[in-house]
Amino acid sequence: MVPLVFSVVIVLLALFLAMSAIKIVPQGYEYTVERFGRYTRTLKPGITILMPFMEAVRRKVSVMEQVLDVPRQEVITKDNVTVQVDAIVFIQVMDAAAAAYRVANLNYAIGQLTMTNLRTVVGSMELDEVLSQRDQINTRLLTVIDEATGPWGVKVARIEIKDLQPPPDITNAMARQMKAEREKRAVITEAEGERQAAVTRAEGAKQSAILQAEGRKEAAYRDAEARERSAQAEAAATKSVSDAIEAGSVNALNYFVAQKYVEAFAKLADSPQQRTVIVPTDMGSIAGAIAGITILTPFVEGVGRKINMMEQVLDVPSQEVITKDNVGVKVDAIIFIVVMDAAAAAYRVARLDVAITQLVMTNLRTVVGSMELDEVLSQRDQINTRLLNVIDAATGPWGVKVARIEIKDLQPPPDITNAMARQMKAERERRAVITEADGEKQAQITRAEGAKQSAVLQAEGRRSAAFLDAEARERAAQAEAKATQLVSDAIEGGSVNAINYFIAQKYVDAFAKLAESPHQKTVIVPAEMSALVGSLAGIQELVR
Repeated sequence: MVPLVFSVVIVLLALFLAMSAIKIVPQGYEYTVERFGRYTRTLKPGITILMPFMEAVRRKVSVMEQVLDVPRQEVITKDNVTVQVDAIVFIQVMDAAAAAYRVANLNYAIGQLTMTNLRTVVGSMELDEVLSQRDQINTRLLTVIDEATGPWGVKVARIEIKDLQPPPDITNAMARQMKAEREKRAVITEAEGERQAAVTRAEGAKQSAILQAEGRKEAAYRDAEARERSAQAEAAATKSVSDAIEAGSVNALNYFVAQKYVEAFAKLADSPQQRTVIVPTDMGSIAGAIAGITILTPFVEGVGRKINMMEQVLDVPSQEVITKDNVGVKVDAIIFIVVMDAAAAAYRVARLDVAITQLVMTNLRTVVGSMELDEVLSQRDQINTRLLNVIDAATGPWGVKVARIEIKDLQPPPDITNAMARQMKAERERRAVITEADGEKQAQITRAEGAKQSAVLQAEGRRSAAFLDAEARERAAQAEAKATQLVSDAIEGGSVNAINYFIAQKYVDAFAKLAESPHQKTVIVPAEMSALVGSLAGIQELVR
């Protein structure tokens, strides 16, 4: 019985010694080994045998990249504004021994170091610079903290400002300032539109007046030319008739006057009445998941992390970001990621999803905070591209490929939205007023050009008519002169009673047509017709 108990004790002691001597270090960690309290070496991932009772593992250090939260604190800026600031720090232990023995409580030391330097950097800048120059703050902090933590065996990969919150009264004042700026732009835009419209209308009126004056000038020139030509024709006709009269007898002239008088009565009978009338899914990816079956060695190998290699979508929570022109907007986003290296994703960073989300949130604040509101609202593609470049470069060492980053929503405050709507309405109204004024201007110019062309064409017509009338008048005068000459020759060689007979006959015929006309007319006939026809005294005798 005793030998059996002794054997069991020996076996248990051997098991105890084996368990204390054999150490398995998981991937992503390094262990420090001390011999009698003094550091001797660092254990890498894998299996290692220690000397029982002499060597022991003291510190288990994670060499994966970690995310440390820097607590929120109040910082006074250069222009005496108190802002609340917090941040995150991405660190990776490069030397486990230095991280374990060069500083006590590594995470606390880095957090305190970041907080103090954050106060220093932010305190040296004015509020507007703090809100718009996050990249510079991050760069300055990274340089200082990385240099300070180098002796601790730590590499600071990134430092990002998470949030910057001015006091509520300052935020309200900034919002009021932005609202006033938007309203100022709206008022200026409206005034600019009215000014431009007034200038355009004035230019249209000016062009219209100039064109109308040019038309009147051209018409006056054409009328003057026509009048001169008509006067020349009148003078030529008068001269021709005078010469004919001087060369012939006055009785011939009396004959033609009497003839025209009778013809006028005939036309009176035939004239009409005048009236005025007012008138599919790719199933190959599912089959591709069966890449093969791996056989593990029992008790020696085990499954450490299960990594999803499909493309995943991560939601970035909505957060309020202050833009460069001091407007607080709510922003959220989505990230499309694919794990390319399962080992790196499992062991290079702790809590991969949280690290990527925090990284995107901080960079989203940095990018949006460096742009004005109008740029943020109109340049989403640029924001997405900048975020994608930064995040993809930062997550590359983690074995992750960032396929896309998309801004989901951007929500300015309601008062800013209303001011923007008013500004846009004013801009649209300004364009409408300018367009209407430009249309009125073009219409006035077109009407003036039409009036000018009409006046010119009418003047051309009058001038052409005057020229034709002058030619006709000259021809008629020539005919009149020739007729007068012929009649004079006839009268000198004949009897006046024959002329009286023909005149009387035409006179009677005219009254006959007047009687037969269906139109009602009142005709006043002079009692003494001989007064009208001059020397034609024989008409009375023929009537008797």
